Amino acid sequence: MRHLRVVRRLVPVLIALRGSGPDADQRARAATNELTRTLRTVGGGYAKLGQVLAARPDLLPEHVRAELAPLLDHAADPCDTHKPMDTARLIGSGCIADVYMGPEYISPESHRQVPLALKVIRPSAAHSLRADLRLAGWVVRAAECLPTVRGLPLRVGFEQVAAAARHQADLARELQALRFFHEAFSGWDDIIVPEPVEERCGPGLLVMEHLEGLRRIDDKALEPTDVQCAARTALRALLEMLFVHGWVHCDMHPGNLLVSGRRLVLLDFGLMAEISAAEREALADLFVAIALDDPLTALDAILREAVFVPPALNLDALETDVSAVVAAASRKPVAEFLVGRFALDLFEVQRRHGIRGSANLALALTALLSLEGVLQCCAPALDFQREALPYALDAVVGTDGRRAWLTPPVETESIALEVDGGT
Repeated sequence: MRHLRVVRRLVPVLIALRGSGPDADQRARAATNELTRTLRTVGGGYAKLGQVLAARPDLLPEHVRAELAPLLDHAADPCDTHKPMDTARLIGSGCIADVYMGPEYISPESHRQVPLALKVIRPSAAHSLRADLRLAGWVVRAAECLPTVRGLPLRVGFEQVAAAARHQADLARELQALRFFHEAFSGWDDIIVPEPVEERCGPGLLVMEHLEGLRRIDDKALEPTDVQCAARTALRALLEMLFVHGWVHCDMHPGNLLVSGRRLVLLDFGLMAEISAAEREALADLFVAIALDDPLTALDAILREAVFVPPALNLDALETDVSAVVAAASRKPVAEFLVGRFALDLFEVQRRHGIRGSANLALALTALLSLEGVLQCCAPALDFQREALPYALDAVVGTDGRRAWLTPPVETESIALEVDGGT
């Protein structure tokens, strides 16, 4: 019966999203609010799907995602938790896994005694996730036959979201990401990624170092200088992931960005995106298009990385809309540029023209958007574009992106001249 409850709430949302008129947004909000209440009740794979959708501005408009946002704080049903040992203390909970405080452990890397954190997939959660996603896929295929939603690339979008949901239940994949970034950032003095304890990991169990005495980056009790340092480190780390490693942490909200002194502690590598070289080039082209007010470069990047383009695409209308978005971003002073606003406007243009972009590139832009929101609250003086543009330009001209924070900042006009001279 839980499946029928979800279907009953999902169909009105799809119809409302296809609607038009002055009250279309209000109908979509109301229908999504009812769907969110149901998803919170039924939990399992449906709640995880809702969480992923709430973080995908390329798939859903802002007013709809706002109604799904409460799912991001979804807590597990206490009666479904499973302690890996009788003495374990619950320190975190989600709709698929729980995190417990474990025993102390002597690290072979640092030769010190550290407490452990144990992330455990809850009983039946993985099975429930697979079953819910399978049934949801059938519903999406059936919904594509409805006249009111015909023409929407529902299946493409669903497959992207379902893949992200499955990945968050794959602790072996999360261990791989944790190991990679623990090593990648081990030489940084201002960032900490917990050390994984691979010999104690197993199916449905991820064991890592537990770091104590940490505060969220948005904690008002922190010293402003500590927050500034941690915020800049978070941005540098994300740019390093995007343009150097091609593997991106897509869940950089304040709960996963903690502060220890002036150092950033990065947690939870469950939602990751692998960015191919072609997708990195497309992302770099979007930044360069803003710097040079070049809508044709942005248009080429959008179409090059798209996984679905409608056969009857009006290319002239698309070019007009992309030009307006690029011009609005390019005319802003560097310090006022918001990559989040640019990404949201770009996603809206793609939705309006029926284009479905690469899921990984969309997740990369969403990661930038999410972190930008944190920076605006915690470190509003930090210049996002000044940090990001040198990385993008280096990706285009082929130099070392990590020089971005070793050289003096440059204004957009100087960057434009530098690229023109280099070509």
